[in-house]
This record gives sequence, structure tokens and C-alpha cells, in this order.
Amino acid sequence: EIFCELMVMIKGTIGGMKTLVWASLLVSLPLYAVSILFRETLGVYEAKGHGAENFATVPEAFFTIFQCTVASECADHMGRPIFALVAAEYGWAYAFIFCIVEVLMSFGLFNVVVAIF
Repeated sequence: EIFCELMVMIKGTIGGMKTLVWASLLVSLPLYAVSILFRETLGVYEAKGHGAENFATVPEAFFTIFQCTVASECADHMGRPIFALVAAEYGWAYAFIFCIVEVLMSFGLFNVVVAIF
């Protein structure tokens, strides 16, 4: 009886894990698709630099997109904004795609995930 409230909290946490896993999957799939797109288009310019080195492999591209979208930290190792470098060197279309993804993830998907919890 002493730990009744604790058991209720533990059962609630375990019950919420299923929702958390689905929410993580729902966030990860669009980011993974965009990371594959940027790997196939920007990754070939890895040797030129100017932000493309962040998309050399699919895991590195996924981490970069995840970091930019979820953590809002989108700078290279020298502190320069990655997509400003990419847009200046490789064209505005990459920055436009990133902005569309950012808006859809921030306003669309994250609001749905927050509403679930």
C-alpha cells in the first residue's frame, strides 16, 4: 500500500512506451527519406565541402537532418550554418527542400505527437 502511487506511475510509463515508439518511428521515417535524398544528391560532392561533407553517408545524413530538425542545431564543425553553405554552393533548391521539411515536421508532425501525449 505504501508504493501504490509508484506502481500507478510505473504502469503509466510502461503503457506510454508503445506510443513513444510509434511517435519516434513517425518522426524518423520522413527524416530518413530526406536523408537518403540528400545523400544521393549532395553526398557525391563530399570532397568539395561547403556543407556536402555532412551528407557523405546515409547515417551521417540522417544525423545531420535529425540534428537540424529536432535539436535545431544546424551548424558544421566550424559553426557555419550548413544549409546556408549548401544553398550558396549547390543551389537554393536544397535549402528550399530543407525548409519544407522543417515546416512540415515542426508545425505538422510535432504538434500531432505533442497532442498524443
